[in-house]
Amino acid sequence: MKKTYKIGVLGLRGIPQVMGGIETHCENLYPLLNQKDIEIILFARKPYVNPRFKEYKGVKLYVLPCIKNKYLETYFHTLLGVWVAWLQSIDLLHIHAIGPGMFVPLARLLGMKVVFTHHGFDYQRKKWNRLAKWILKAGEFLACTCAHSVIAVADYIGESIQVRFKRQVHCLPNGVAAPSGQYAPEILAKYGLTKNKYIFALGRFVPEKGFHDLVQAYGKLLSLDEKMRGIKLVIAGRADHHDQYSKTLLDFADENIIFTDFTSGAALHAIFSQARLFVIPSYHEGLPLALLEALSFGISSLASDIPAHLEIHLDRERYFKPGDINTLIKKMKKYCFKTNSAQQKSKGLRLIKSRYNWGKNAEQTYSIYKRLLR
Repeated sequence: MKKTYKIGVLGLRGIPQVMGGIETHCENLYPLLNQKDIEIILFARKPYVNPRFKEYKGVKLYVLPCIKNKYLETYFHTLLGVWVAWLQSIDLLHIHAIGPGMFVPLARLLGMKVVFTHHGFDYQRKKWNRLAKWILKAGEFLACTCAHSVIAVADYIGESIQVRFKRQVHCLPNGVAAPSGQYAPEILAKYGLTKNKYIFALGRFVPEKGFHDLVQAYGKLLSLDEKMRGIKLVIAGRADHHDQYSKTLLDFADENIIFTDFTSGAALHAIFSQARLFVIPSYHEGLPLALLEALSFGISSLASDIPAHLEIHLDRERYFKPGDINTLIKKMKKYCFKTNSAQQKSKGLRLIKSRYNWGKNAEQTYSIYKRLLR
């Protein structure tokens, strides 16, 4: 009889429908892996997941208590999760992100095989102070040097790890689920939206997402160009921990600037599919799932020219420097009235199917697990 191995997953808030790139990554990946001769046990954080919710698509959820604090939350939960994983006789622990990566050595000392996935250089985020950035860099070092196997979600991240830490890295890009659902007028009506009459953006309300730049550019464009009247700006998302930045951003809400709060599933797909233009003005990303989703819907898109976005290879004219409000205004004005051709849509879909595919990611992740567990 085949042995079923127990795989623990740590480093995220929880699933399903919890806001965040790592959460979306895990929500799509682990149900595919759970169909193999392995059992997935995902350690979630109580403030984000109902403790009575024990399973998602075959993935077992183990909900642990957690301090909801900007600086302590991740470390408290990961430390507790490593100990619980050991008590649960986990065969292999998969830790996500460089903050939780601080505890890779502890998991190894307790006798577990450890896989680490690097989702991005979080110490580049504007929200962290000097001490927090130093701790994140220490977490990256410990995770990349001590894990049995290291995965990167983008090539530029993998290349950086190979150069700095002199070790082999598996580059497994994030995937994107195929678009689902139909045009739903009632969902648009809920937010006062009309098909093809809005610009769309998506993400957490933190400075590195650049939504303050987008709001400023849109406001100026609205006052400069009469054709823009009737075209709204829609931003879906919320803050993990409400602070002055998120409060200031929400103060811009009016009849033209709509904040929908965190949106997922059919509602998100309905808003995505009917947008006129998608804009991602980030200063920092790992590999942006939101931009991949926009490509899967065939939406005309603009992106800041950071490494994470450049790796996706949009047409060069679709990029702008983060924080460059004037260039963003010009490009929004140009592409708001220039929809993607059938050829451009087809190119985006081919890229999604060939490279950003959850099925391929799951197969390669499973191979890494099996090689370590033998």
